[in-house]
Amino acid sequence: MKKITDKVSLIQILFVLVLFFVAGSIILQATLPDNYCRACGPLIRAHPMDTIYAYSPGVISGHEYYGPEVKYSEEDREWIIPNDYLSDLNSGYKLTDKDTILSLEKYESYYTPDLKIEGDRFYFDLLLLNNAGHSLKNVKFDVLADVTIKKNIDGAYGEYSRFDSDSWKETINVGNIYENSSQEIRVFGPLLPVEPPNSLYVELYLVYPKEVWTNKGELVLYDNNEYVLEDEIPDVYDSSGSFMGQTDSGHKQRIYGYYIE
Repeated sequence: MKKITDKVSLIQILFVLVLFFVAGSIILQATLPDNYCRACGPLIRAHPMDTIYAYSPGVISGHEYYGPEVKYSEEDREWIIPNDYLSDLNSGYKLTDKDTILSLEKYESYYTPDLKIEGDRFYFDLLLLNNAGHSLKNVKFDVLADVTIKKNIDGAYGEYSRFDSDSWKETINVGNIYENSSQEIRVFGPLLPVEPPNSLYVELYLVYPKEVWTNKGELVLYDNNEYVLEDEIPDVYDSSGSFMGQTDSGHKQRIYGYYIE
């Protein structure tokens, strides 16, 4: 008889706990504000990245990211690009906040890529936006070119690395980049001979320096996706992460691509 009584008591306790939990949930639901969202997390203030952002022909709104098909004219003995592509691209653009990840209120928002070919090089301008919060001096960027085969001699499509990207590594000395300013810089990619039906695809990357110096002589490091003063980097940060990708020489951003037919 005692065992049956103990069992009944345990069931009663569990029943009371369930009732208490249900009642508490009903009261909590009734007292929540009308705009409460159970699926919503805590509010986090969003802000643009504190970094330098490169705006290039590869990210102009309304244009194909992969760029044009560049061909070699045996008759003219020169590389050619479709005229309509060049004329449209080089007409200049009035940028808006919809075109970039940064607010353009504090920048000159007009950009002309000035894309052209000279010899065996494919030239164009980048627009650098300095949102790092500091005026920086003696800034240098590297530009890397990665070339892949898009179609082989048998007519079958494929994609694999053929060239060492460091073979076309270009170092650009930008000089001073002032706080909250924009600045155009000229970069280039390679043009390589290719025999039909082969075709190549060239991707260009801008490699960001791991460290820069302000005009006040302060060291600024690329850490946690932004440029931060050395003294302001928490010990818990891991500077190896980057939305741009990582190379041995620094963090990189894809800036343009084009085909060679």
